[in-house]
Amino acid sequence: MGVEHRLTNHKSPQTNGIMKRVNGRISDVLKTHHFDNREDLEQTLLRYAHQYNHRGHNQH
Repeated sequence: MGVEHRLTNHKSPQTNGIMKRVNGRISDVLKTHHFDNREDLEQTLLRYAHQYNHRGHNQH
């Protein structure tokens, strides 16, 4: 699948901050959107993950 496995430094403040932002954005989506069914939720999360992975981390 072309996935590159990378490790981060243990307890890295920069990495922790990035993940807190990502989790916060996902949390905001879950709080502010109504999902008609499970598939709707899954598709929304998949679109978000695709955009995050392909547009870069600072463009959201």
